[in-house]
Parts: sequence; C-alpha cells; structure tokens
Amino acid sequence: MTIAFEETESTQTALWDYGWFNVTRFRVKPSCDKCLSEADVIDNLIASPIYRRSFCESPDPWGVSIDRHGPFHLQLISSEWYQRISADELSARISAAITGAGFDNQPTDDQLTQVNAWAENIRTREDAIFVMNAPDDEHLRVEWAHVWLVFTEFICVNLTRSDLTIAVIGYD
Repeated sequence: MTIAFEETESTQTALWDYGWFNVTRFRVKPSCDKCLSEADVIDNLIASPIYRRSFCESPDPWGVSIDRHGPFHLQLISSEWYQRISADELSARISAAITGAGFDNQPTDDQLTQVNAWAENIRTREDAIFVMNAPDDEHLRVEWAHVWLVFTEFICVNLTRSDLTIAVIGYD
C-alpha cells in the first residue's frame, strides 16, 4: 500500500548560535493501524518526495527538488537506520545530541524550553519513537556533509498510523 504525507504544522526554534530544533507534523493518508506497521510508514516516508529537505538553506521547505535529506544522499537512506526507542530513552537521546556536540556553550534554558516541551508531550503519548542511527560511512553523506556538526532525527508515529512527527536537532 502506498501512502502519502501532508505537512500540517512546522516550527523551528533556535539552539546555540547556528543550531535549531525543527518539529514537523504530517497527516498520513490513508491511515491504517491494522494494515501498516510503523516500519511500513517509515519506508513510505523516505520514498516520498516530501522527505527531501536540506535543513541548511533558506527557505527550507519539505519536498524540494534535491536528492538529499540533511547530510545524507536520499537514495542511500534506509528505514533500517531508524532504531525504535522508548519514551524513557527519548530525553537521554536528546541530551546526548545537545551535550555530545562538544560545544563550549550549551543552548540557553530559554532555547531548551521548546525541546523539553516537545519531549514531554511525546512522553505522554503512545507514539512509536524512532531515532536515526545512520551508519558511519562517508559515502552515505553528501560531499559537504561536514557543515552539519549535529544532525539527530527522531520520527514518532501515532498508534493509528494517521499522524507522524519528525523532530531534528541540528547545527550547521
């Protein structure tokens, strides 16, 4: 079954000086909690034109005519890169993305407010939560992938497979 994704809401919050936290919600059409697994939804997402996004240009919409998703060559991304994590693991993964960057200055408390609010909201829902764990292979990345000093992506799929959220912590 082929499904489509319709962007319904997108917000971006500044982190650090050149970093950001982007959250985008998509409506999944048709929704099908009995006929699609979360893996099916992610497979369809990365095959969909809407998944194309730079995360480093302005304007920076979803579904542009590029062959990449962030620092990765689009045709090389696999749904196997997405590891399911628990709601309890989400905060630790967010913290690791932010503190693991090795920057002298961390995001301010004000900047982290949106990140923490999103994580708390996800923790209260029953979504399936996935984090991208791309293989450490430079051939998977675009030539100039070094501009993304941080790129951590989470995908959350709700129980009825009718709604999907992508959250990215990035620094370029």
